[in-house]
Amino acid sequence: MFENRVIEKSDIIAGSCDLSAGKFNRRNDNEITVFKNGGGAHLDLMVSRYILDRWQGRSLRV
Repeated sequence: MFENRVIEKSDIIAGSCDLSAGKFNRRNDNEITVFKNGGGAHLDLMVSRYILDRWQGRSLRV
């Protein structure tokens, strides 16, 4: 993304730890959260499960 100048490093205002800890939220409904996972597939599954649960209106799993 950086190579093609789609986004700049200055566009990043929080990391995944900030998001998961609830330390950062979108400022308005027009903002987009981009999640870039450079690691294990287990994180993909956890994020997918969270998104599916939220979309289906279920309570979050712990």
